[in-house]
Amino acid sequence: MCLLVHFSARPWQRPSILCGRQLLILLSTFFFVSSAGLSDAWAQEDVRRGHSVTVLEGSVRDDATGEALPGATVQIEGTYTGTVTNADGAFALATKSLPIVLEVRFIGYVTERVEVTGAVNGRLDVRLRPTSISLPELVVSSEDPAVGIMRKVILRKAEQKELLESYAVDAYNRFRIENDTGIVSIWESFTQAWWHRDRGIREVSIWQEQTKNAVLDGALPAAIFVVNLSDDDIDVAGHRLMGVTHPRALSMYNFRLDTLRAIDDQLVYDIRVAPKSDRSSGFVGRISILDEEWVMIQAELSPGESFLFPPPIEQIDVTYEQQFSRFSGDFWLPAYLASDVDVTIALGRMLNFPEIRVRQFSRLSDFRINVPVPDSLYEADDLIVVDTARTEKVRPAALVAVPLTPGEQLAYATLDSTMTLEDAFQPGGLLARLSRSGGESDGGSGRSLGKSGVLSAASVRPVMWYNRVQGLHTGAEVAVELPASVRVAAEAGYDGASRDWTSGASLRVGHRVAWRAAVFDDVDLRIQSRMKSRVLNSFTVLAGDPDYFDYVSRRGVEAGVRVQDIRSWWVEVGVNHTDYASVPLRVRDSFLGTDVVQTPNAAIQPGTLTRVRVGAGKEWEFIPFGLGGNRRAEFDLEVGLGGTMPGSGSYVRAVTEIYWRIPTFNRRRLLPQALDVRLFAGAMSSSTPLVRYGLLDGSSRFTEFGALRTREDRPYEGTRFGLLAWEHTLRTIPFEMLGWDWAVERNWNVIVHGAHGASWAPGPDKTSLALWVPSAVTDGGHHELGASLSGILTLFRIDTAWRLDERAFRVGVSIARIF
Repeated sequence: MCLLVHFSARPWQRPSILCGRQLLILLSTFFFVSSAGLSDAWAQEDVRRGHSVTVLEGSVRDDATGEALPGATVQIEGTYTGTVTNADGAFALATKSLPIVLEVRFIGYVTERVEVTGAVNGRLDVRLRPTSISLPELVVSSEDPAVGIMRKVILRKAEQKELLESYAVDAYNRFRIENDTGIVSIWESFTQAWWHRDRGIREVSIWQEQTKNAVLDGALPAAIFVVNLSDDDIDVAGHRLMGVTHPRALSMYNFRLDTLRAIDDQLVYDIRVAPKSDRSSGFVGRISILDEEWVMIQAELSPGESFLFPPPIEQIDVTYEQQFSRFSGDFWLPAYLASDVDVTIALGRMLNFPEIRVRQFSRLSDFRINVPVPDSLYEADDLIVVDTARTEKVRPAALVAVPLTPGEQLAYATLDSTMTLEDAFQPGGLLARLSRSGGESDGGSGRSLGKSGVLSAASVRPVMWYNRVQGLHTGAEVAVELPASVRVAAEAGYDGASRDWTSGASLRVGHRVAWRAAVFDDVDLRIQSRMKSRVLNSFTVLAGDPDYFDYVSRRGVEAGVRVQDIRSWWVEVGVNHTDYASVPLRVRDSFLGTDVVQTPNAAIQPGTLTRVRVGAGKEWEFIPFGLGGNRRAEFDLEVGLGGTMPGSGSYVRAVTEIYWRIPTFNRRRLLPQALDVRLFAGAMSSSTPLVRYGLLDGSSRFTEFGALRTREDRPYEGTRFGLLAWEHTLRTIPFEMLGWDWAVERNWNVIVHGAHGASWAPGPDKTSLALWVPSAVTDGGHHELGASLSGILTLFRIDTAWRLDERAFRVGVSIARIF
């Protein structure tokens, strides 16, 4: 189950992927560590390939105390090739020529130049001396000095951005996924990336390697996954956070000067950053600004308080550490990134996963600024291509500066294809146990070989509902899946109240173009609802509420074809011939035997009806069960072709339904506040038979979105009808404003909603439909407003609604608006 997928081809923006069962998390975050533990085989292999490689190993320490200096940069002078020391202050660097000069830098210390003229026996021991510099006196004013510094940084970045048209870069990244017991998977890749301001980013895969249990197919990019903390906007796990150097950062962030340091003879300002409002989508942490250059050279940041997620994600903790280096004169670009991502997924005691830990490492080197980009890379939409002439079979020498840790080497040696990520993150809790126990049986389905040896699949689906006409209806559908996308199904059922049998059969051939034919002899709904089902209605009838639907007896045949993926649309054409008859009310009490005042089942004039229907629709976004907003549209046109039922040969019927979601406020969040709308309308000839009228849904005990919540127990219907239902999901913002963290942690959402509908319907001989179905049409219109609290026990919401055109109030329950 994939919870979130987002991918962007813009430079330095990454996929934000969160999948359930496989638990593949690419949150566009990296954690890079350089280690001194090298594998000599890598260097020797490059020698065999004709490359003379020298690997330099060493450590960087404080000259006075001997303490290791993690994060110090080691760069070959005159080039853009370098690395960064690991947590122990150790580094390793490969070079194809000697002599060279290493430049070793660390904030607060004097840069050290180390000349290497030939082969080195042992390790280099580089000692840095603390910078001795007179710090300026700061003038006390009402404005923090950091604000003035950031004005210069933002202006400097805008100037640099204007001059940057393209670049090429060597990119390496490593994903390391862990659970609470250790490493479960590793993915590595090394590419050459090309970026153009107008054409975007492309990568050429040079080398990649994964543990044997990795589930990746094809080439894995590298540069695309690297977050640039100097960007204006930064996508993290579906949230779009404003960068600390965004043009509007001064209005978004509080900047506070923390400490002063130096690198060589230049000051470095350490500045604390945090959003001015906890509701704003931004970062908290510390950045370091180089004096006179007015550029950010280091950042240690994490998403702020608004970094929230819907169930079942309880929490995602992300930390970034990034360094920037000068390339091609005046351009300061990312050189190193380290990040940690910890994900907690749980639904109380019902479902919980082991903590998912992602450690991602990245190094970018040898930027070439404003160089021509290869046109061939942009001829297709693929973001990464494989050049077989350049593909390396073993780890390139350039990567010995990013060696595996001992734990990672052990993971490569021991993890095989049987140790899947699914096994590493086996869930616990009641839902997990039920899922596993359900998976152990075939659920009433099985596979067998026919006489011809062709594999087929059979399934049995139970059918059951309860209403005031049929009583308890029980039955089953048996379906067989055959090769060439052929499905044959037959259904039989028994009505307890009438003691009659129902039956039906269907045939479907094809997938993208699916032909379908069916025969039926049963009891059906007089008017089909787009929102309510017989099964859901059964629960309310069993509880003693009036039956929501009317029913008719029908016997007939239908056939049609449905074509999928016509420019993402589907189109359907079908013909139906049915013989209709009325059925009497047979059940006048609840399933428990208590008396219920039931509405009479509407009588119809019996007869046959032949009709043809053309439909079309498209889904841009769909989340089932009302858990989230939808963007979809459907259009239907129906024409009566004839029959013995009055009006059967002279009516035209047109219906449209549109669901749409419009993000409103806090649009940088994964789940911004949003307005959801349902527009449902139809018009048809006044002679349209009663069985083909349109229907506006009301509500029973279940008050779902898109229905009239204060229209209790029965729908409206007619030959002309219209409904506009809307609800604005405010998310947790009201509770954040009140400071009610306990409500925010429970993901309680506030929703305001309303609905406005009307229906008109002349019956036979222009008489009112009310003669046939009492209270079935509106008297001028139905208008209501309401409010809801969503997220109760995670999956439910409490709805309240007030009718405006007459006195009515309703409280109900529905599925929570989670997404």
